[in-house]
Parts: sequence; structure tokens; C-alpha cells
Amino acid sequence: MDQNNANNPWMWPSNTNWFFAGNLFNGTIYNQKTGSKTSVGNSSNGISAYEGTSAASDDLGNLVFFTNGRKLWDKDAVMKYDGLKEGNEGHMANGSSSQGVITVRHPLKPDDYYIFTVDDIAGSITDGFNYAVVGTDGSVKTPSTRLGTGYTCEGIAATRHENGVDIWITYKAYESNEFFCHLLTCNGVETTPVISTIGHFVTGDKARGGLAFNWRGNILAAAFGEQHPNTAKQVILYDFDKKNGTLSNPKEIAQQGGTVAAYDVLFSTDDNWVYVSSYTGNFLKWKISSDSSKTIDPVSTIENTYVKEFSPFGGHTSMNMGINGNVYFASATGIKMRQPAGGSAVDINGISPTSLGMPTIYIPPAEEPDIEETGPWCNDLDSTIDLNTNWICNGIDSESGIEVLDSDHGYFYTKLDITED
Repeated sequence: MDQNNANNPWMWPSNTNWFFAGNLFNGTIYNQKTGSKTSVGNSSNGISAYEGTSAASDDLGNLVFFTNGRKLWDKDAVMKYDGLKEGNEGHMANGSSSQGVITVRHPLKPDDYYIFTVDDIAGSITDGFNYAVVGTDGSVKTPSTRLGTGYTCEGIAATRHENGVDIWITYKAYESNEFFCHLLTCNGVETTPVISTIGHFVTGDKARGGLAFNWRGNILAAAFGEQHPNTAKQVILYDFDKKNGTLSNPKEIAQQGGTVAAYDVLFSTDDNWVYVSSYTGNFLKWKISSDSSKTIDPVSTIENTYVKEFSPFGGHTSMNMGINGNVYFASATGIKMRQPAGGSAVDINGISPTSLGMPTIYIPPAEEPDIEETGPWCNDLDSTIDLNTNWICNGIDSESGIEVLDSDHGYFYTKLDITED
């Protein structure tokens, strides 16, 4: 993969195929590169979805599997597992959580896909935070496993660790001020989370809404279904420490938005804008940075950039960033696409009816060290040889970038300066 694109998650090959379906028995796999729309499911092999969905594609953009948060199908639409734990209102055959499920893969373990799920607050706050491990053929290697004993809100997001290879998975606890961050290393999920008590107490419908890291991974945005008198808490930005997994410095930016009925949240490709969709079908945005250094502006400045642009739908609307850098919207009436420059949203024909959710995916390309040749070095002169090694895809130093970890995580590194006498 082009190294310039390796740090743009929306352009990763893993984001190629998206899964949508209605509450009946037939869905669609949408290939963004080719524009093809493949029908999946029928009356004897019912495939449905409602809110949170996910999918996985390999490093060539080929579909591996897809899920509605409760069931999982392989690339041929053969059901492989029905034990995923996205909240389902206690009875549905599919998930009913605004984001609900995310697929993540560690770049040094390309044969293991991790599917993480969270609760639904409409009647099934029972399962908490779970993960399952799936192979490249869609078969389950590890069934759903619960981490911790608490319950969750409906948002879930992932971003890279500072070392460029490990991945943080983040969610908000229900009826709590805590955010939880679990680290995925090449040895698997670290079961002890990093906990940040920086959030606010949410319960009921206020716990709906999405989470999103900016593309650089140093800011987390959270959308909540808050109402008066807490409208400022509908959209909150937090600083994120990619090394330690901690959140800090909350910024409530929705004061000028009134009751925006926040549902989903997404960053623009340049990280300068926060996009928010609403329960009422509106598309809203705030400009959070006005300089090239990406420094976050003061809250008072951000508030005044609020824009209610248009209403692509008349109800729940989720969002995702396409591989072309355009924003896609999903609701029960179809899929629409909108270019960042503005204008009206364009219908993506052939995908209807649809789920309310967009697939949530964070699968970096597989990594390996890029070892440069250094020789020949046979002479009688003093010579210093730099054997520094970078990761091929993201270009980050694979030695100094992981010095914060130890041998328990399965990594080692060596730096040698060889001087000939």
C-alpha cells in the first residue's frame, strides 16, 4: 500500500466493502472501489441489520466477512457464528446499538480479526464489553468473551497506539463518568483497561450516540443524546494520549447548537471539522481547528462555527468516511453520499432498504519491518552503520517507536553503531 495513504484509515483496503440490510432477510455488500452492489440473504438464509454493523476486507480489498453485531457471515454469505454480543433490545436477531460493533486487526497478526461489541440501552444492557476472534475464512477462533463486569453506552472507536502498531479500543461506561481503553497487541487484548474518569454520568437515551477518534488519533469526539439543560454535553471533545491511553481536557462545543439530537460523529479528512448527525436527520458541523498545526481552537471560537447544513434524511442518520474522502449517510430510507466541499447529498441507488448504521471498521494494513541494505562495509576507515528499521506501511520507526513496550508484548529491537578500527 502507498505509504502516503497508510496513515489515512478511510483509504485502507479494509474499508472497501460495506454491509447494509433492513429488518427483513436481504442485505447488500457495497464495494466502494468498483461500485458493485451484491445482494446477500434470502427467505431461507435471512440476513438483517438495524443499527451497528461491521465488515472486514483483506489487504487487497477482498471481502472476508460481515456482521450485524449478533451474527457473522463469511464472504459467501454463509453464517459462521451467531454468538456476538451487540445489544439487541433483548430479542432482535441483529444489533440495535448506534455503533455497537467494530472489527479491528493487529497489523502484525493479519490472520486474526477481533470483533468488539457494546450494549444497547433500549432493553439489553446486559452483556457489557465483549470480543471474539475470527480467522481469514470467517470461522471463529475465540467465541465472545466478556471483559470486565460493567455495562456500556452505544459508541465504540479505535485508533493506533503511539508506537504505530498496537491499537486502542475505547468505549464509554453506562451510568458512570468512566471511559475504558483496552490495548490490542500482537499477543491479544490486554484485559486490564486504562480508565479515565473524565466523562459525565449518562443514562437512558442520553447514552445513545457514537464515538470517533480524529484521523491522527489524538482527539476523541463523543456524541450524546442529551437534552436541555445539558445541551452543551451533546458533543464533547477530549484530548487522547496515544502512549498511555488516557483522556483529558473535555471541551463541550454544542452550546450554539441548541438541541441537536446528536447521534453519530465523524471527523473531516483534514481533522479541522467535526461532523455530527442527528436523530432528526440533520447534518451539523463545527470547525475545531483554524491553523495548519491542527491546534484545537478555544471552545468559544468553536461554538460560533456551528453550521446546520442540511437534512439528508428524516430520522436516525449514521455516517462514515468513504475511501474517496466523501461522507456517506445511512438511514431506513437509503444511502446518500456528500462531497466535503458541500452541496446536496446524492442517492446511492440499489441499496434499499438499509440499516440505520454504517459499518465501523479499523483494520490497518499488515505490517513488517523494512530493513534497508547497508553494505558493503569492508575498509579500514572509521564507519558508523545505522541499522535503524521502519515499518513498511506507516513509515514509523519500528525501533524507537516501540521502546515503551517490553518483551512481554512479543517485540524486541536492536540499535547498533559499528565503528571499524
